[in-house]
Amino acid sequence: MNRRSLLVAALVVPCFAFAQETDTDIGASVPGMNVNIRIKDGNRGGPAARAVVHQEQRGDGFRVAWDTDPDNDTWFKVLSPEGASVRVLDPNNFPVASGTVPVSFQARGKAFYSVEIRTGAGVFTKKFEARDGMVTQVWVLAPTTVIVQAEPVGACGPESDLQAVTAGIEEESFSAGKLRVLEDAMSARGVCVDHAVRLMKLFDFEADKIAALKLMAPRLTDRQNKFKIYKAFDFDASRDEAKKILK
Repeated sequence: MNRRSLLVAALVVPCFAFAQETDTDIGASVPGMNVNIRIKDGNRGGPAARAVVHQEQRGDGFRVAWDTDPDNDTWFKVLSPEGASVRVLDPNNFPVASGTVPVSFQARGKAFYSVEIRTGAGVFTKKFEARDGMVTQVWVLAPTTVIVQAEPVGACGPESDLQAVTAGIEEESFSAGKLRVLEDAMSARGVCVDHAVRLMKLFDFEADKIAALKLMAPRLTDRQNKFKIYKAFDFDASRDEAKKILK
């Protein structure tokens, strides 16, 4: 190889080394919490650098973890004990999810959700924070805290909460505006069948009632009572459509 070829090779090799991405792990210890931050350095010839955060906290009978969501959404998941009865309440004590573990739903950031787990061993109840742009994952290990006279799973939320949604819908003059209010209200809360029927009655036309039902159906906390919804419609065709939505 001549001197000119050697010079070209010497220039090319550092270029490839400069373009490589590097990973850095930063560990920190806080009483009761483990924090690991993984930083991917992509500024050199790649996308902007991004920190991927994983945090954990352990307590009496539970483990909770927060992980950065790639889409910058906020999610809340209860993952164990699988098959146990669960109810999750929002900061206003309105049920947003119920049924059996596992359950998940899109949550509001910087909000605390109450988790109630029921098994033959007892009942566990505790509040956990949903953090902006992160997936909150909760594992309940040993339900031991007994709740006396607790509301049954699927109970309706506070009347005041329903009245607030009702007032927002009634302030709108047109169907499109009313449906927008309902859609916003359903984005971070659940609704029981009795309240859903009352909200549907705020709409004059069957088509609007069907549209309202489509917004509320994924958020129903007591689907075993869905038969009550069919009575809110005047026509058989609308009832048939409602049955398809609630199937």
